[in-house]
Amino acid sequence: MSPRPEDFVVFALVLFALLTFAGMRAVAKAGYPTWLVLLFAVPVVDLMILLVIAFLKWPVERRLEWAEQRAFAVRDGFASSPAVPVFAERAGRSPSSGWSKPVRASWDPMRARR
Repeated sequence: MSPRPEDFVVFALVLFALLTFAGMRAVAKAGYPTWLVLLFAVPVVDLMILLVIAFLKWPVERRLEWAEQRAFAVRDGFASSPAVPVFAERAGRSPSSGWSKPVRASWDPMRARR
């Protein structure tokens, strides 16, 4: 029994849906908007988008650098934003303790749980 053209269309649609969903998840984890995956359906635009995503700094990396800068600010004993006392509290150095305790944990909440 040979495959019918309708079977191929159904298979192609299911495959397209799965790949689109997987691409949306990957792009979202990188910090980009999920609708960006739809531009991969355009033949020349997909290569340009891929190059931009590959070689520019991802939004997730920019947020990570920001968090590291805030953690160093807490370690050095000065607060420059309202979020810093929250980081300080998690690191064991709060304004109520006089900022004198050594930092027991890094900015990474997963390392703090060990």
